[in-house]
Amino acid sequence: MKPKILNLLVLALVACSSPQKPAPQPEALVTEPAAPVYEDIGPQLQSQEMMAEGEVQTGSAKAEASYCTKTHCYVSVVSEIPFNQGELSVEAKNHGVAFVVPKGAMVRFVGDVPEQFTLHYTSPPHLSIYNAMPASTAEVSVDASDATKTGDSLVTEFWAALETYYTSTPMRSFAVARAGQKAGTPPTPGRTLTDFGRVMELYSGVTSVREALQFDRGLQLRREDKATVALKDVQALELPAHPWDQMIAELETKPALEEMAQYVPVDMAYLHFHDLRDFVGLARELDEWVTPLSQAMEERGGNSHFVQAYERQLVVERTGLSEALGHVATDGVALLVGDPFLREGTDVSLMFKVRQKPALDAALSAFEAKAKARRPDMDEARFKEGDHVIRRIFTPDGDIEQNRVDVGELVIISNSRGAIRHILAAIDGKAPTLAQSGDFKYMRARYPFSKEAEDGFIFISDAFVMNAISPRTKILAGRRVEALSELQAVQSGFLMHGWFEGVAAKTTDEVVKAGHLMPEDLVHTNGQKISVDERGPRSAWGRPRLMVPLRDLSLDKVTLDEKQAYERFATTYQQYWRGVIDPIGVRINREGASINLDARMLPIIDASDYNELRDFVGNARVVPVGESGFAWVGAIGENARLRQELESVGRSFMGQKFGLGWLGDWVSIGAMERSGILDAATMVHQADAKRMQNELPAELSGVLSRLPLYLMVHLKNTAVFGGILASLKTMADDSAPGLIDWGQVEPYNEIPVVRVGTSQSGQSATGVPVALYYATVGDIWVISFEETTLHIQIDRLLSGKHPVKVVGDDLGREPAQAAFNGQFENEFLKLAFLSVLELESRRSAWSSLFLHEDLMRGQPQLKGADPEVLREASLAFLGLEPAHFHGGTYDHGKFGASHSIYGSPQRIVWPKVPVNGSPLTELVTSLRALGLSLEFEGEGNHEGIRARVKVAREAN
Repeated sequence: MKPKILNLLVLALVACSSPQKPAPQPEALVTEPAAPVYEDIGPQLQSQEMMAEGEVQTGSAKAEASYCTKTHCYVSVVSEIPFNQGELSVEAKNHGVAFVVPKGAMVRFVGDVPEQFTLHYTSPPHLSIYNAMPASTAEVSVDASDATKTGDSLVTEFWAALETYYTSTPMRSFAVARAGQKAGTPPTPGRTLTDFGRVMELYSGVTSVREALQFDRGLQLRREDKATVALKDVQALELPAHPWDQMIAELETKPALEEMAQYVPVDMAYLHFHDLRDFVGLARELDEWVTPLSQAMEERGGNSHFVQAYERQLVVERTGLSEALGHVATDGVALLVGDPFLREGTDVSLMFKVRQKPALDAALSAFEAKAKARRPDMDEARFKEGDHVIRRIFTPDGDIEQNRVDVGELVIISNSRGAIRHILAAIDGKAPTLAQSGDFKYMRARYPFSKEAEDGFIFISDAFVMNAISPRTKILAGRRVEALSELQAVQSGFLMHGWFEGVAAKTTDEVVKAGHLMPEDLVHTNGQKISVDERGPRSAWGRPRLMVPLRDLSLDKVTLDEKQAYERFATTYQQYWRGVIDPIGVRINREGASINLDARMLPIIDASDYNELRDFVGNARVVPVGESGFAWVGAIGENARLRQELESVGRSFMGQKFGLGWLGDWVSIGAMERSGILDAATMVHQADAKRMQNELPAELSGVLSRLPLYLMVHLKNTAVFGGILASLKTMADDSAPGLIDWGQVEPYNEIPVVRVGTSQSGQSATGVPVALYYATVGDIWVISFEETTLHIQIDRLLSGKHPVKVVGDDLGREPAQAAFNGQFENEFLKLAFLSVLELESRRSAWSSLFLHEDLMRGQPQLKGADPEVLREASLAFLGLEPAHFHGGTYDHGKFGASHSIYGSPQRIVWPKVPVNGSPLTELVTSLRALGLSLEFEGEGNHEGIRARVKVAREAN
């Protein structure tokens, strides 16, 4: 066949499959047309509170055997109701604890065995993609009046049974490991103490490693390696330096520095605000935003209140400072941080440039008086550093640690003596400062300081990163995580005592005598002692809630294990982050409750992961368009590896003719603010509950046909793409004749529209047709599940509202390689987000529930305690306060603990969305717009990554 005939056939296929009409040019419009009205039938599925639970079985059983010591009795029960999975609790005149075993139950009583008691059994529901089974609940009345007296083997059987208990919290993990010790079970063959390298490589989020270490601690596993290697003999990472002076000279703008930069050590992370009110406002907003979101995404069972812990330690109240000083008493404030281990504990320092020192002195004195009233044991001392006298107020346990020095107009407050000495060295010219460092000056050339241009600025220097990855920091951080797990093991031992003895232990001797802690548990691996008071365990490492900053710890020698672990870390780091370190600068602008961040990480030199990412997406950039709803857009460069890989996949699955020669400059995926998105989210949220109750309604199948999702693809060759669509149509007709309708429907605004969907004979069992609608407008192809959504996108395209490729140096419109934009004009998308988030929310609820149960069973005297007392006890013995980001209260019944919003794992409640009054609900519903863009910018030495974040909220 001749080439001309082939071309004619392709054009004919295009005409049949997706006729198109070029988008009119803006200059051809004479009058502004009336805004179209798009029909929306409204949500068809209502969010409702639902509960899933099974029937309560009842039965009776007899105690088979019993054995008593001077303080406890052990009973073996065989029941006709199998207790294979789940949890048992005991209702009896005496305190009792029961745990599931494969064939029956073992019960350990404090004191004598009651003649009659009841076992309350619960097992969680089974949830899977395919089916759901409700919880199994049973009440078994046990007659123990004629239990056969037997030997002490029942003691071993009880502790062996405990080894099978579900370890959902650190305390339970420790208890299970300690039960194995009591039962005489040897550790799993080959099990050793958690590899030190795993500990050292983490910056934060070390919960899983700490839990593993607690289990090891319960098994009495320890590292016995001696520190014999000098720290100086551990080879530190060496990375080349940037040619900063040359790079600054090549920029069109010159550095403009704030005055405070000349006082800040170069190796400290730096957050600067010229107005104290903005600093306090940002801190408050981060509490409002980050706390509920991070708790939701990380499935954390509570709030550690670590920001408040730093305030308490520094004896500073953010709100009080803002009210006392406002914007007139200070001319700038800076927050300085020594390393990235904020959750575990780091040195935090505040630097004020003071206009009216008496106002600041008065505020700090008032805070100090309140701290003294709270902690009468607070002491005061002074020490010298050169010509400077530093005043220190502190408590022996580190709960209060404020070091203050005044230098001219500067007032510096730190929770670390080492940090304040380091800052003074920089002020006195004995250590390099940010103002002297090339990376800071370079970033201040890209973001010149002015009060009009920014409210705040964050800078993370090369030196800060080098300190964070140095042998000293990494090895000390690893040791501190081990020490933290050892302190938490003591917490667990005290809670375990309450679980099994029914009363809270007042001294460590009680816990050791009961066998829940060993004498060696009260000594760190390095030999330092651990003591316990009403605020929980503490040692020279600090308390679990806030450990001693690394800057205040000493390190001269390391073990061979630590040396080798660091060398492995260094090798991995250099493999993934080859070349030089990239400083980070972030400009902050606030406007009411809204915030804009403009961040750069640059320059990127030599081969690195960033270069690989750039090669993957290419150098093309687009300017995104913000409209109601949300959309992601990604540019695809001509030589991008992504384009090549997509083409390879397409050819592999669909043959050589299905290449990507038709693919243009960008693709975009989005969702409209229409009710279908809320119905879909509601379906996802309640599907488990509906399936569990066999009530999955048929109308849920129709949600897909109303999904307001769309995909846009820029086309480089519409003819080739049309030919591909025609070929796909032919393949569908050949493979499933009569089941799929593929053809034109009524045009919209003179743009032909094609429907691809089930035919009358191919509809789903529910009779709900499923279809896709697509059209081509100019050189843009758009497809959607919902015809109205397609119409909306056609109107947008006809009016020129679509991403545009950036040509040349046209950088005035904030281009990006990838961007996400969301604008919210109604509640559908917000409620949809909250509904989907409920999937993670339940897991967080169970985590908090188990932690609360650990506390209340481990410290039974807290029942009915004041919330503040309960919070302090939680922080002392759990390290966080069990709480859900939606709020709610906890209760304890015969079937275990429950939450007022989510029920319990055995009686799951799917709450109605939105959960009113929740911090997370208030945060999400207050959103007006979100934006995130990412681009690679610059060339040569100036090549870097730029990210822009915009969050707009309704003012309170």
